[in-house]
Amino acid sequence: MLLRPAPILCALLAFASGPVAAQTVFVTTPQNTVDIPPTAMVPDLPGPDGEVSFWEALIVSDNTPGQQTIGFQVPASQFTTFVFILPPPNTGLKYVIDSVIIDGTTQTAFAGDTNPNGHEILISIPLYLVGAGSVVRGLQSTNLRLTFDPSNTSTRADGCTVEDCNQPTLSVDTDDNLVRNLMEGQVAIRGDRNRLVGSVVEKVTVEGSDNIVGGSSPSDRNTILGLYDSDRNTGLPTGVALDLPWAVRATIENNYIGTTPDGLAPANRGAVVGLRIGTSTSIVIRNNLIGGILYQQSNGLIAGQSVLFLGPSNDVRFHGNTIGLDANGDPTLPSLTGITVDPGWNPTNVLIGGSGPGEGNTIAGHLLSGIEVPNTVSGFRISGNSIYGNGLAGFPYLGIDLLGTGNSTPGVTPNDPLDADTGGNGLQNFPVLASAWIDPGGVLQVSGQLDSEPNTNFGIEFFGSSQCDWSGYGQGEVFLGSTAVLTDAAGNAGISVSLGAVPVGWYVTATATREPSGDTSEFSACVQVVDTVCAADEGFMGPGMGTLSICGPPLSTGNSATMTVTSAAPLAPLWVSYGPFYNPTPILGGTVVPVPGTTRLIGTTDASGSFQFSPIPGGGGPATVYAQCAFSDASLPGKFGITNAVRIDILP
Repeated sequence: MLLRPAPILCALLAFASGPVAAQTVFVTTPQNTVDIPPTAMVPDLPGPDGEVSFWEALIVSDNTPGQQTIGFQVPASQFTTFVFILPPPNTGLKYVIDSVIIDGTTQTAFAGDTNPNGHEILISIPLYLVGAGSVVRGLQSTNLRLTFDPSNTSTRADGCTVEDCNQPTLSVDTDDNLVRNLMEGQVAIRGDRNRLVGSVVEKVTVEGSDNIVGGSSPSDRNTILGLYDSDRNTGLPTGVALDLPWAVRATIENNYIGTTPDGLAPANRGAVVGLRIGTSTSIVIRNNLIGGILYQQSNGLIAGQSVLFLGPSNDVRFHGNTIGLDANGDPTLPSLTGITVDPGWNPTNVLIGGSGPGEGNTIAGHLLSGIEVPNTVSGFRISGNSIYGNGLAGFPYLGIDLLGTGNSTPGVTPNDPLDADTGGNGLQNFPVLASAWIDPGGVLQVSGQLDSEPNTNFGIEFFGSSQCDWSGYGQGEVFLGSTAVLTDAAGNAGISVSLGAVPVGWYVTATATREPSGDTSEFSACVQVVDTVCAADEGFMGPGMGTLSICGPPLSTGNSATMTVTSAAPLAPLWVSYGPFYNPTPILGGTVVPVPGTTRLIGTTDASGSFQFSPIPGGGGPATVYAQCAFSDASLPGKFGITNAVRIDILP
């Protein structure tokens, strides 16, 4: 009787009796000798040499009905550190036709953790798995592909799992596969409904439909480091971290792209693009951290774009991403630009941000512009984001930069009459803000005007920032809210809106987005937030209990205030008298503003005896104006009541 080593006995016991389905075959040697016939099945192992090679295990797995498990029990005497498995001589790639489980963790269980820096099994054989439901676990393979049988394309490796592997190259040509916890390499997903989660890889390419990279759970997060590559003709760098050349309905969620796994440092200075979007449709990109894409070329020039549109993509949604900040929220991961479109392409129906909770992106700290829209692009909607700290001081780069003809002149594009110019997003005019002030109730009041295309609907968004951009325009650190306006036949629309308060001394800016096309403007010029100023109360109230107040920002050109009357007679006609005169001897018990002056009927008080009139324009100063109101009140002598008088100081 031939005596065999213990590992061979284990291999024999795995298929000793009973049905020949779903058995485990243990590889016992790193050598890839084959001394079994090509039709051998599990019971035919081992061959005359008394060993089971990996190649032999693959042969019997394909020939034996059911899904077999290929495990490893290679004695420590046959390897150092890890088991390195080579193909047989004159053998290329291997198609594994039947469904199989290849489990490298069995070697660790058998011989211990002999390779603290990696796996115990390294397979130097290009493996093309064809069987549906196959599993590869706990090993390193130089080239693994989930694909289909070239002689029978209906035999496909659908529904497979690849997990806990070091995989320099993994190609997923088939559908419904799960790839998780990879520890290196490149992944190309070309099939449909595949998922990549929990992995640290150099590059991911996504094609096909309904594929998911990442997920909402922290354990789903992938770190995609970035890969150096170069153009064959020019030698210039072209490396990309995450590439979406032909994806349909892909979801990219909660990944670190271009950074180290802790999200605190750039991962690969050789990559020049973090996320590249080509001819892709219906893409959702949300809650990712993207940045650190800067490559210094040998000639001293710097390349690097966190997000690049390079193709006619359609229906792309960017929600809740952080582009330029690290995981601590610090601006340590800049690129040249945050989001840009390659000139010559016009991606359509793109939304950067959104109005829903958590949909706004943070785009900050880039050396040039935060978002750059070339002259070929229209309908590039930018909404509800936090955009700040982009562009080096003294250089003409902005938070949002719309480029004109030739794309050669960055910087603020001045508004033009009726918005007739052309370029990126139609060079949409931005709003002109007049004032931003905190009213007595602590609410931020913003006024201004949009001059643009006549008879057109626009969405106006407002932003607060602790600092104004050095250019005087933008940026927008905190999204404050929005309002809708309709321009008149002359292209003008007034802006007056109440927003959530920001600290006095901050700055407010705004953007305009043409509806329904989605063309968003650059940021407006900054206007500084001031506190409420109320006109001085001169007293002399009476008869009656009516009280007049005029409050708002300091009255100067472009600013306005609001007049409020309270405690007057209900539903009573109300007059205001105003002028530059002060009567030191009030008559009728309280008249300060004498007649002749200017007196006019302005309205009727409500049921509580209140009335509000807004705005009272500033400008024309310096000057001092006194104002006082009178109202009908049949219960008073003379049938009239008179409010207190106020003094209004108008600035230039």
